[in-house]
Amino acid sequence: MSAYLLNLIFAHPGSISSATGIFNDYNASDPVGAQSKAWYEISPGWPSSPPSGPGLVNQPAMLAAWGQSETPVPDKPAHGQSDFSCDLGDSVYIRIAADSSWNSAGGAPNNLDGLIAAFGRPNSNHHDGDSIASPFVLGGLTGQGQNSPCSYFAVVTPANTTIAPLPDNSWILYLGTVQQNGPGKSSGRCPGGQCTYSFIVGAGIWQGSNLYTYGHDPKIIVTPGNK
Repeated sequence: MSAYLLNLIFAHPGSISSATGIFNDYNASDPVGAQSKAWYEISPGWPSSPPSGPGLVNQPAMLAAWGQSETPVPDKPAHGQSDFSCDLGDSVYIRIAADSSWNSAGGAPNNLDGLIAAFGRPNSNHHDGDSIASPFVLGGLTGQGQNSPCSYFAVVTPANTTIAPLPDNSWILYLGTVQQNGPGKSSGRCPGGQCTYSFIVGAGIWQGSNLYTYGHDPKIIVTPGNK
């Protein structure tokens, strides 16, 4: 099985009038030279202690090294470029990171307010032939909901608590493994077993007493395997 990371870079808005709440576009690099709005295939051995379930990862990603051997796939491909796809059983991570614009705007962000990935599609074949909201499933400690679709992942800091960034001014959220393409973990509810899932990534970032928020709408194409 393979593992993939969606890299999203956020800039300092500079002023209220210029703030868009949108992550940087592809071809905008962060301090380690990685592309924003791009999917990277993770090299074996990272993270050194694989997470047992969804949540934050406490080890910086090696995107510069991965990019030398694997060309990142744009999340919003231009004409002639491929969409991102993964197989059932693959792992998915999301990384958000500050770009260099923060250096001249009071310093790097110092805390995470929240990081959310939310999936949602109607239970009908109206969107790319899909039939469920999410290719991920709920894990243990979820009662009778276990193994049903997991439609959102959230890291939200309670009041008076903080989550500092990794040394490269990033935060990384592990979503888990892609386990289903239809109710009951079926892989055949979409044409050819291949389903497209849209979702929203939202993040809140503190710089001292100032809060900035960002959002993006990626997608994942999940195939039965042998892509």
